[in-house]
Amino acid sequence: IFSTYTVYVEKMHAIPNDRSKFVEVEKEETLTYLSRFQSFIYRNFKSILSESEYKEIYPSASSTPAMHGPPKTHKAGSPPRPTLSMVGCHNHAPAQRTG
Repeated sequence: IFSTYTVYVEKMHAIPNDRSKFVEVEKEETLTYLSRFQSFIYRNFKSILSESEYKEIYPSASSTPAMHGPPKTHKAGSPPRPTLSMVGCHNHAPAQRTG
C-alpha cells in the first residue's frame, strides 16, 4: 500500500503538522491531566466504590496517546487513517468500565 516506510512516516507526520486542524501545545500536560483526574476520582468515587473497584479505576500513571495510521485502501493514494491508541492514558481504565 505504502511504497516505503519513509513514505508512510512522511504521510503520518503531515497529519498533525496541518495547522488548519491542529495546534501545537507549548508544554506537555499529561501529568497535569493525570493529577486532576486522580483528584476527581478520589473526590467522587472513593466513598461509593469498594476498595478493589476504586483501585481498578484509579490511575497511577499516564502516557501520551500514540498515533498510528492504517491505509485507506479505498481512496486514491491510500492516505493513512489516523487513529489514537489511548491505552495507558489516565482515563483508559474508567472508560473501559463505562463501555
